[in-house]
Amino acid sequence: MSIQSHLNVLHQEHEFNETCANEIFRVYQEKVEVKKEKNQKVVIGLSGGSAVLPIYNILRTKLTKDDFKNIAWFLADDRYVPDDHEDSNQKLCLDSLFVDLKEGEFDFRRPNTNTAHSVKETQATYSETLKELTKEHGPADLITIGMGPDGHTCSLFPSVVDEAFEENDLNDYTVHTVTDKFAVRERVSVNFRFLRHHVKEIILFISGESKLKLFKEMELDYLANNGADKKFLKKWPVSIMLPKSNAKTIAYVKEPEVVE
Repeated sequence: MSIQSHLNVLHQEHEFNETCANEIFRVYQEKVEVKKEKNQKVVIGLSGGSAVLPIYNILRTKLTKDDFKNIAWFLADDRYVPDDHEDSNQKLCLDSLFVDLKEGEFDFRRPNTNTAHSVKETQATYSETLKELTKEHGPADLITIGMGPDGHTCSLFPSVVDEAFEENDLNDYTVHTVTDKFAVRERVSVNFRFLRHHVKEIILFISGESKLKLFKEMELDYLANNGADKKFLKKWPVSIMLPKSNAKTIAYVKEPEVVE
């Protein structure tokens, strides 16, 4: 069992942010002409969290209004709060990547957390949204993800519910999850089925030495386990990316200070 993902460790924060933005832009440039020939859009999934804010601000400057018309964006996950809430991932995206655009100038699919519907209903509806997206434009060309200090990714936390796994097709592409460790208990997230079968490329963004150490620990555990079975994914949700040959990890770790 081998690990396919590529790791790039950077020691300057501005270089990390620029490299991450460039990788997203690279995928767009590589895919756009082929997609246009098929009357499709490039499909890109966005993660949340404060670390991606400067990345999205840089990416915005690389894309023209015509570029935005060629992309269908979607959220990897969100907290079950209104989209104007400070903890909302969609607010983060709207206030950074899409801040210069008007409604109708960009295509951004995300869960509707502003209704009186239950989180389960919101999750099921978002699953249908993603099914329609991939039917219209094909599998996601790219999804960007992060990793929490416990090894979670998107809102797939350790000991995640069985509904997150691909053998459970109750709601094909998404899952309702809960956490008692992080802001906002109830979440809506893409599930393992979606990440495994409906995403062409994954880029993991890591910021901080402790997270990089955790990631390397997970890689060793993955090799010792001979892959990521259901039990392993419950322990290390982020390991869903490791078997993919087109997965990348970009990490930012401060250079150790030299003591004279």
